[in-house]
Amino acid sequence: MQWMVKFFYFSKREINGMKVLLGLMGLGLLFPLLVQMTQTKRLVIPESARLEIRGFLEDVEKTLAVVDLTLEEAGKTRNVNVQLQPMGSGKFETERAFQSQRRVPVIEINGADSLILQVLPGIGPAFASRIVRFRERLGGFCEKEQLMEVYGLDSVRYQKLKDYVRVDTSLVRRIRINEVDAERLGRHPLVGYKLGNLIVRYRDHHGKFRNEADLKSLGVLDEEIIKKLKHYLVF
Repeated sequence: MQWMVKFFYFSKREINGMKVLLGLMGLGLLFPLLVQMTQTKRLVIPESARLEIRGFLEDVEKTLAVVDLTLEEAGKTRNVNVQLQPMGSGKFETERAFQSQRRVPVIEINGADSLILQVLPGIGPAFASRIVRFRERLGGFCEKEQLMEVYGLDSVRYQKLKDYVRVDTSLVRRIRINEVDAERLGRHPLVGYKLGNLIVRYRDHHGKFRNEADLKSLGVLDEEIIKKLKHYLVF
């Protein structure tokens, strides 16, 4: 420091002050490093792993909801809507390690709500809501193949879930064709407003329908449509 005194004319007090200042500056530069060294390192989980864990927890939550429902209804009725069976008829799935032990419930689709339907393979919240809305308009499913009439649910997705659904036709809501008005009849997906008006006008002019064979008299319904409609009509 003697050269600083000779060159800059610093006093001894000023030199001591500079020593303190330089020391503080050094501590300031080293402080972040010291803090980083003393802090516990946080475990960084990759985003893919986070999604995997989240999906697993959601599957567990939905399965537990179904089990709770099954236990609740088991004490009220012998016709339990949910039964458990090994996924893939006992075969192990290889897509995920934890799926090898997973059990998928068999869902009765006329009584299940949207949460229970999400347990089915390939069915998330959007498809579950679509199934419920279509079922309400239809009055219930008469056969599980009707799931392919739900918007966006194609044959590929249906093949993945068909072994885990069943249909209780006693839950289907039927329409009294000789009493219903055209507007109510027209809201049914198999009828539509144009055909609904035609059926009601024909009934008003020719009398009541006695059976599904009388529907042929309309001249606009083929055998396939009549075969489907008969499950939803009361004569």
